Amino acid sequence: MKASAWRATALAWGLGIAYAQDCASSTGYVIASPGDVDALAGCVTVNGSISVRFTDNPGRWSQATVDLGDVETLIGSLVIYPAHQHDKTTVTASSLEVITGEVTVQSSDLRNTVDEVEVSLPALTNVQDSFAITGGIARLVVDASAVQAEKLFRVWDTKIEELLVAGVDAVEGDLAIDNNGDLRSLELDVATAGGALHIQQNSRLTAVSLDNLRRVEGDLTVYQNGALEELALPALEFADTISFTSNGPDPSISLPKLASLGAFNTTAASTFEDVGEVDFASLERVQGGLSFKSTSLSRLTLPSLGRLNGSITLEDNAGLTALVLPSLEQIGDIFISSNDGLQNIYANELTQAGTVSIRGRGLANVEFFKLEEVTGDFRVTGIDSMDCTWFDEHVRPVVRGIFLCTGSYEEPAEERRPTPMDEVGGSDDADPNSDETATGRPENGSGPADAPTGSSGGLSTGAQAGIGVGVGLVVLLALAALFVYLRRRRTRPAKDALPIEDSSSAEVFDGRHPVKMGTETTIRAVPAEKDDSTPRLSLLNFGLSAGGYKIERPE
Repeated sequence: MKASAWRATALAWGLGIAYAQDCASSTGYVIASPGDVDALAGCVTVNGSISVRFTDNPGRWSQATVDLGDVETLIGSLVIYPAHQHDKTTVTASSLEVITGEVTVQSSDLRNTVDEVEVSLPALTNVQDSFAITGGIARLVVDASAVQAEKLFRVWDTKIEELLVAGVDAVEGDLAIDNNGDLRSLELDVATAGGALHIQQNSRLTAVSLDNLRRVEGDLTVYQNGALEELALPALEFADTISFTSNGPDPSISLPKLASLGAFNTTAASTFEDVGEVDFASLERVQGGLSFKSTSLSRLTLPSLGRLNGSITLEDNAGLTALVLPSLEQIGDIFISSNDGLQNIYANELTQAGTVSIRGRGLANVEFFKLEEVTGDFRVTGIDSMDCTWFDEHVRPVVRGIFLCTGSYEEPAEERRPTPMDEVGGSDDADPNSDETATGRPENGSGPADAPTGSSGGLSTGAQAGIGVGVGLVVLLALAALFVYLRRRRTRPAKDALPIEDSSSAEVFDGRHPVKMGTETTIRAVPAEKDDSTPRLSLLNFGLSAGGYKIERPE
């Protein structure tokens, strides 16, 4: 209990002693007719519960209205029983500040409906027990200023169509709006919920207004509200977990200021199912997990998320084409499967991960360009042309568990680079999910879908470079030998020309500066035609030797 609540309790008990003789009742005060309220006349503090029972004698009330007068402190509970015979029931306590017990509004008539109930408590600041509303009530308005409810606030099993609760600023316990089959509109001024917040099984609910809600210290659950198509919580900054499942067709969720999910010891995942749009523009940290299942999302972007201590799960999101995590640096685990339209995954700031398990029937591009450590397994399976060479070279060495990449092991034509985020975001001129934009390279090569890890379907870059250098050296050597030969030929008579022989009987060139290159080179020069004495290269034969080269000359 907060300090203000303790002070209110102390004041209530102190004043209760002072007024014990005139305003105290061990059995409480029952107001069953208009004259019964006179028993509270002049009372500032009432020690004993107050029960307003319009149902006992409905005919005695020309108007179902009760004013509790000057009562400021109620040491007990306030219970209101409205009757269906009255078009409107009103209870006013304009001076009441503290209630140490419960506030309950209840209709026990299972066959008839109370049209409207209004409870006006403009000075109320503290309810030290539960605030509960239940029964066959069609419309309820609670008017207060800045009430703090110490325990449960619940509205359940009513016939309320419009629920307006103004001035209940904080609920220290759970806040629940559940099983109201006729509820269409919900408006609450609550700013903080010290426990859980449940909005569930309100089959006709279409509009929810919780514009002041900033924190939910427990679980925020929105479940089985079959007509709900939108949930906007524009001020929400923190919740322990969020579960949004089995609501209306493709509903949208807007949480633009949500910065953090989960307390330090939270392990449960926040779950989103059957949603059409989500807005998590400010979400920076998640303690626990995130799960998106069976949604109609076309793209999932978490632009500010930097740390996720649990896992992220994406499953059965048929229309999802891209997962964009541009700020994510650390994550527990990644589990992605059965998202047939998923083509691109971007997490280019990610440095640490636990287990990575990604499978996609259409997956073409996965980017983890800063990944430095994988403490579990790393398994990625995409289409045949998905590049695995980069993962094989850069990720395999940092994986502590099993490494498996199924895709292409052909070297890409260009070096892979991270896709710029402005391209990922899309524009009028470029499709962020196109091959050129998404992969940063043309899709001109593919490898076997079951290519073994650690092997390559083509030569590596280093091998290709080595071959190129070797060929270049041999060509330069051949040109040098040809130059020496032509020079010597000009100084010898034509009659000294040797007949053409095979390479086995060729003379060894005795140049003044033989070069030892680790290969044996045979160069044969022959005239192009009978009347042409200009030699030309006829054969290059490279073989292993201790070094040197041979030139064969025609006579």
